[in-house]
Amino acid sequence: MFYALDRLVESYRLLSNFEIKMGAGINTGEVVVGNIGSANYMTYTVVGDTVNVASRLQDLTKEFYTPIIISEYTNARLNNRIPTVSLGKVKLRGREQEIEIFKVKL
Repeated sequence: MFYALDRLVESYRLLSNFEIKMGAGINTGEVVVGNIGSANYMTYTVVGDTVNVASRLQDLTKEFYTPIIISEYTNARLNNRIPTVSLGKVKLRGREQEIEIFKVKL
């Protein structure tokens, strides 16, 4: 997605001084997936604390000026296959316990 965005940004840069940026927050854990809603409105979606944490991580990409932030849970699953750098522990909105977050080196 980031490489495709870079190509898109370059094509728009030729037309104007317009730039698009993107951030991704990645977390690992259990979620509820499926059709959720009522008889009047049904949507296929993913919900749960894991999704909420990923959303909060995505918000932090702006604060830490890095395009991808992953949780300690995702980093543990990577087994050093992708280089990461710790950004320290943060307290996320809606959670009591701090979690360690990592920058993915692109």
